[in-house]
Amino acid sequence: MWFAGSLYLDKIRDRDNDYRVPWEDSHGQGAGDLDEDDERHMALAWGAKTVGAEIGSFRREAQLLKEAQAIVKQFERNHGTDAYPRIREDLHWQAVKRPDQMPPRNFLTLCGLFAVLQKSRYKQISRERILCAAHGCKSKAVFDATIRCPWLSLDQIRGGLDWAIEGAGFVTAVTVGRRRTYYSTPSRLSASGIVDAINKERNAKANRRRLQILNS
Repeated sequence: MWFAGSLYLDKIRDRDNDYRVPWEDSHGQGAGDLDEDDERHMALAWGAKTVGAEIGSFRREAQLLKEAQAIVKQFERNHGTDAYPRIREDLHWQAVKRPDQMPPRNFLTLCGLFAVLQKSRYKQISRERILCAAHGCKSKAVFDATIRCPWLSLDQIRGGLDWAIEGAGFVTAVTVGRRRTYYSTPSRLSASGIVDAINKERNAKANRRRLQILNS
């Protein structure tokens, strides 16, 4: 919630340098201890509005936020940063409000895939890697160290990927040699585009090897 509000604050601050809002007008509750000069309070206010949450005490929420951030910092000191996905807001709300249309396992699979794919045009990704990322872990080592009771299985990841590729069309994929699967999104590369990109990369590597042999 705070993270969503912080992102929104950055946007409106860049636009007009005014991030104060009449909390009573936009929410109607929890305004008693709102400090409009405290950026944490304003980030929580905007975040709560974004995710549809209610805040009873901003001071209490700010303290809980401080404690949560300390836990995250300690985790990242031990294991590095988490796997963070970039995903459309409407898909998030569909998963929250219409799980019959966007089952949680499918949404988490999509988040895991996008967390690994990031801004790459295409990338070879294993289902095991997607499973780890769907649990917020950037590697199997972090997954093994922190996840005691996984909430997804590899079979569920496989089903979520089938849905994302064939059912919903959010993802494009090509499997090469029955073992390696390369993923992209329709806005970046089609399935044939992935094949062309793989072939170009292979040809470029072969040419580099030839040059190394000739120059050796």
